[in-house]
Amino acid sequence: MLSGALGNLLPLSQSVNSALQNDSFEDKKHSKTTGRRGYENGSHSEIEVSKLDDWDAFEIYSRTEKLLVFMQERWNIQFDDEKLEKLIGISFVKDGREIPEELEESTAAKPETEDSSDGDGDDQKLQFWTAFVNYATEHGRANDIAKQKASGHTYYDVHIGANGYHLFFSIPYGKRIKMGIYTYNVDTYNRLKELKDQIEAEFGESLNWEYSKPTGTTRSIVIEEKADDFNQAEQPKIFDWIIDHFDRITTALSMAGERLSLSGENSETRFEIRKRYWTYALVQIHEAHGNPGSFSNVNPSTDNWINGFFGIGGFYLCCVANFDSARSEVVFGRADKDENKAAFDALYQHKTEIESKLGTELQWNRGDDIKSSKVFIQLDGVSIENEDDWPRMAKFHAEWSKKFYDVIVPYINL
Repeated sequence: MLSGALGNLLPLSQSVNSALQNDSFEDKKHSKTTGRRGYENGSHSEIEVSKLDDWDAFEIYSRTEKLLVFMQERWNIQFDDEKLEKLIGISFVKDGREIPEELEESTAAKPETEDSSDGDGDDQKLQFWTAFVNYATEHGRANDIAKQKASGHTYYDVHIGANGYHLFFSIPYGKRIKMGIYTYNVDTYNRLKELKDQIEAEFGESLNWEYSKPTGTTRSIVIEEKADDFNQAEQPKIFDWIIDHFDRITTALSMAGERLSLSGENSETRFEIRKRYWTYALVQIHEAHGNPGSFSNVNPSTDNWINGFFGIGGFYLCCVANFDSARSEVVFGRADKDENKAAFDALYQHKTEIESKLGTELQWNRGDDIKSSKVFIQLDGVSIENEDDWPRMAKFHAEWSKKFYDVIVPYINL
């Protein structure tokens, strides 16, 4: 299985191949005084391989993946996750099972047993997604992110009542975790791309908008990072990543104007909840800021945020009400990224003084990869869906937006 993997193949001349075929990997890397050439003096591919300490299953897997990624980029070929796994062909290397030591060469071949089958990793995927659904359900997320039944697929879809797209998470090769927005047509993709700056500003990270083949009908917008998916000790951390990214991307889409229905309810209900909350909270916010004040002309919104202004174009106060937290923010959101970063950096010089006056530490998010920057404070353990939390949330929004106006705004340079 490993010997026929793409990553185990190395182009060699016939003479070099014949000279090296019975040598160990360590001997193959180095040239001999007898004149026999080693990998270190060969082609670019040979030199790359010669720099490795070992040649084992993990290195073969890694090189196979690297070559396939090169093919995608070089010839504009697009493989989905399932296709890539099949092309790699040795998914058992990364599916969490223990790889036995290499057997000593024997003079007599031994018959294979039932346990010698490599398998395709479906059991590991099913275990992963089943554990995730259970974890999310235990954390009160049975009605949104955990409503999809677990399966043995690489991917896990989450339908959010959106117009023309859904979210998905995937665990390609068992060594990465990926989140994506899967759009059903080009018009939906283009609609979201027009909101790119707003979505990424609220999400807090850059997304890969060019992941999919540009000639395709469906498109995916993704973000991913390395993860040891099938290591059960690491899975709670990965599950937290999934939940956090789900919450942040749905909030970002909502704040950009996308209408979502996360719990399968009539989408109007969610917007009505927001409008009722802001109707309730704005009484205290208006009272805190006075009239005229930053929020004087702000009316109850069906979004999960409202903005207040203080006379500097593109910079504003923002109150956010989520389903697991509330935030008060100062946002640097001009069209010019450099202006936002310059204003943030100038304010950051006074970080110690500002936090001393406020009596607490703040979150300082420069957002190097996105256009906007922000400073904020967050109240956890509250939900806009729970009206019992509204008094705490409204008080938090009123008090901290006013504190930010009084303490932070005077430091902001035009």
